[in-house]
Amino acid sequence: DPQSGAFCHYRSRLLWFPAQVPSHDDTFVLIGILCGMALYNQCHVPFPFPTALFKKMLDIAPTLEDLKELMPAVGRNLQNILNEESEDKLESQDMTFVILGEGGSVVELKENGTNIPVTKQNRKEFVDLYVNYVFNESVRKPFKDFMQGFLKGCPARSWKMFLPVELQVLLLGHTTCDWRLLQKNVIYRNYQESHQTIKNFWTVFFRLPEEKKKKFL
Repeated sequence: DPQSGAFCHYRSRLLWFPAQVPSHDDTFVLIGILCGMALYNQCHVPFPFPTALFKKMLDIAPTLEDLKELMPAVGRNLQNILNEESEDKLESQDMTFVILGEGGSVVELKENGTNIPVTKQNRKEFVDLYVNYVFNESVRKPFKDFMQGFLKGCPARSWKMFLPVELQVLLLGHTTCDWRLLQKNVIYRNYQESHQTIKNFWTVFFRLPEEKKKKFL
């Protein structure tokens, strides 16, 4: 429930932990227990968690690609910084090693970050620190609480053998897609919906098995 304020909800329709959690709050311990019990009893829980969570559970570091999944616009901007060829363009953006935290607070990604400009030489470090802050530094307590609860709810450790995407399917189940809704909302360029090529495309597409439809996306 978005009104509960437990998780941060993103435009990607995914959830992530909040940065600020009171020390006495056990919300994420309880959520972890619920998720652990669900996995242990072979049930699914309807939490739209990103792949980054399952990587962290398996001690695999999230990457920029995971940030693109959770926060697509931010991820694209960071990728653009890595791809930028002009030093002048980077300098014109006046970026330093700081980001805005929850509530508009300024967070330094490294010591004296406010006074360190982002350049072509250090931009990868900036992106890596940004990703690390979102997925690790800012959510240490809620994630630690979640794992504490999860290990109580699922005392078996057999899930450790899975890959992140496999663990994600075990816990959340397979994503179901409304393909007719996709068809309804497609925007065509250089074609009209009534064009025979478009009609042929949808005819073939709807004959594909579910897994191939997902691979096409």
